[in-house]
Amino acid sequence: MKDSELIIAANRKRLTDYKRFPDAFFQFFCYFWKEFSTEDLTLNWHIEYLCGELQEWCISIFENKEKDHDMVINMPPGETKSAICSVMLPAWVWAVNPKIIFITASCNIDLALALTAKSKDVISSENYKKLFPNVQIRSDADSKAYYKNTKGGSRYTTAVQAGVVGFHAHIKIIDDGNDPLKYLNPSLYDKDNAWVDGAFKSRNVSDKITKFLNLQQRVGVNDITGFLLSKPSMKIKHICLPATVEYAIKPAHLITKYKKGAMNNFRKPVAAIQKMLDDGTDPYFIDSQFGQDPLLRTGGLVKEEDFEIIYEIPEDFWLSPIHIVVDTSFKAKTNSDPVGIMVVASYRNDIYIIDYIVKRLKYSETKEEIITAYNKYAGSIENSAIHVELAATGDSVVEELKSSLPININGYEKPNDSKPARFAAKTIMIKSGRVKLIYDKLLGVNWIKAYLKQMTTFPFVKNDEAIDCTIMALDVAIIEYEDFSSARGFREINF
Repeated sequence: MKDSELIIAANRKRLTDYKRFPDAFFQFFCYFWKEFSTEDLTLNWHIEYLCGELQEWCISIFENKEKDHDMVINMPPGETKSAICSVMLPAWVWAVNPKIIFITASCNIDLALALTAKSKDVISSENYKKLFPNVQIRSDADSKAYYKNTKGGSRYTTAVQAGVVGFHAHIKIIDDGNDPLKYLNPSLYDKDNAWVDGAFKSRNVSDKITKFLNLQQRVGVNDITGFLLSKPSMKIKHICLPATVEYAIKPAHLITKYKKGAMNNFRKPVAAIQKMLDDGTDPYFIDSQFGQDPLLRTGGLVKEEDFEIIYEIPEDFWLSPIHIVVDTSFKAKTNSDPVGIMVVASYRNDIYIIDYIVKRLKYSETKEEIITAYNKYAGSIENSAIHVELAATGDSVVEELKSSLPININGYEKPNDSKPARFAAKTIMIKSGRVKLIYDKLLGVNWIKAYLKQMTTFPFVKNDEAIDCTIMALDVAIIEYEDFSSARGFREINF
């Protein structure tokens, strides 16, 4: 064997022998960096750490064994996480075992295709061909979104919420699956999560073997990371490397790697983060993108101290009409977001929230829950009423209640403006102390803690029934009963 062939064989072994060399993938990453990037490689400790974690993670795939865990990686932008996970990892995996099949996705197809193309640049490079001549892209299966190698491996690329039917993988990767510009509309991230939990979830060669890697900079509490971490059935290794030690680091022992309080002083020292804050950068943007903690500094539009808790109910309080507002939040015959039911009264020109019920209910169960709340709080009080948001199945709920109950039932027309805008318009009442909470234990219920958590973190929340109900309640409780049918935002439903 010629000296050049010996060198090639030695390099091949050094870069792929994962059993002998725990840093094989890291060495591969450094060796092939120039094949897809014109920038000089500036190494920071996290690069070798992530390469080592991913190498160990892939062993079960190489050896066709049952997986031990999926993985979630959260890091700030510009820290080479995509280069490691979406560009280099597939190329290295094929160098070890070219039969592995990948499905990769991002929040938009342009980003997803760009990462796929860079990975193919590595695989198509002369250096890669020299070291791994058995791994070649098939000429008859070589498109931007889907290519195969001559040994059976393939990579299919798509966008979150796009088609993935017909493809199955050993390794699935989502790289920045949420659009960070949509953080003020949490329902859009819920759609991303539904895709992950539906169409994408089933795209496995084997449920016992296929592994899933989600990497992103955080964009909201209900982003794909938040959704995955909330699922107790999933075994996930969570690696979270925020820009500074101000935020939670996972695994916690990695704090010893941080120097001068920063994860990477070359790219984002602590002073750079502080300058962003001083220059007026949105704290939420910093907390989510750089801290991987969307709610550390910001919270929501209102605070807990804006709400007064009433520990003693006035004697004449129950003479006031009671209003029950309902956010149905589901589609007919299906389970979706929880149903929100709020019981309120207007007393001495202030709004008192008496109870807040939030449950996941089937359509058939919703009417019973509304009737129970009405009978408990409003059945004997004159001029009390039920108000149902006319979205989803709201019309049907109103129709069924009207046909079975001799009570005042109103449909609430959902305004066209955005929910954050609607809520912001109501915060003046809350901040002026006009929204009071009846201490829940007085009535044998337990809702205030969960209610306040959602109210004080909106719009960065997964579910927002408390917001919808509060907006409705502030509209209806200050209107005299005889004006309901003509009030703006309402219409009497007659069947």
